[in-house]
Amino acid sequence: MAPLKRIGILLRAHSSSEAMVEKKVFGDYEFDPGSKRVFVRDNSVTLRHKEFELALLLFKHMSLPLSRSQILDAIWRQGLGILSRSLDTHVSMVRTKLSLRPENGYLLRPVYGYGYGLERIDKDES
Repeated sequence: MAPLKRIGILLRAHSSSEAMVEKKVFGDYEFDPGSKRVFVRDNSVTLRHKEFELALLLFKHMSLPLSRSQILDAIWRQGLGILSRSLDTHVSMVRTKLSLRPENGYLLRPVYGYGYGLERIDKDES
């Protein structure tokens, strides 16, 4: 089995069992998979379903670049048929709604020709 296909299967299996899992906390970000709600410093942030899944995927794989096909496969459950710009738009919305900016200690960045990665950075470096 091809490595990317295997990763996609593992990501799908992991995310499909997410509804039964307790809250996930990453610094100031708390994800509640049951209600699909995100809290940032105890303030509720409204995300659409796919935005929530994308944000949680990125936080779970912090500091690891994810390919576009891995993200599409994990979130949309299919790599084909989804417009490339749709993924870019979702990433932009997640970045904006969750304030994933260097001044807040995070950088959600594109990886040229590959996909996206979320990194936790030292605020003093920005």
